[in-house]
Amino acid sequence: MIYELRTYELKLGRLSDYLAIFETKGFPVLSRYAEPIGFWLSGPTETGFLDRVNHIWRYESVAGRIEQRTALYNDPAWIRELVPAVSETFARLRGQLMTLQPNTSERLETALASKTVKGPVVATVAPAGISPSGGGIGRWTTITGAVGQTFALDHLSEFDLEQREEPAGVERDIWRPARFSRIR
Repeated sequence: MIYELRTYELKLGRLSDYLAIFETKGFPVLSRYAEPIGFWLSGPTETGFLDRVNHIWRYESVAGRIEQRTALYNDPAWIRELVPAVSETFARLRGQLMTLQPNTSERLETALASKTVKGPVVATVAPAGISPSGGGIGRWTTITGAVGQTFALDHLSEFDLEQREEPAGVERDIWRPARFSRIR
């Protein structure tokens, strides 16, 4: 399995516009071509870069992702409805492919199956060679972008930020789930 972390940097003040457009037009179309894992906001009330939206999508393989994204880009609903509406809201997009680290798939599947709303998540990124704490929802290794980084997700309610010490270079942010995120 391959996971894609997509981060949209929005124009200042456009978060509510983006969410309205994506929930009604983008999410329904994109979900036909990829499996949604989670959808979080890193602002305006949480930490990290404000006015950012973070998605995680699951694909069978890199080749499958390429095939599915090609089909998406040819979907009339994507071309005519979503792209023109949403492109006015964001300034930049970054996509990174990741693989799930061994022994974390059960945790991820448990989080996906849960109907309990646990609220914000803690997103941790560590440079290659550094293993951060956490990963109660899942831990991934990046295979594109900054290759070899560890990306970990935890529910804030189960993660004591004040008691966690990390080596230099580890970044940690709090993201708030969108109401249509599978992991909430």
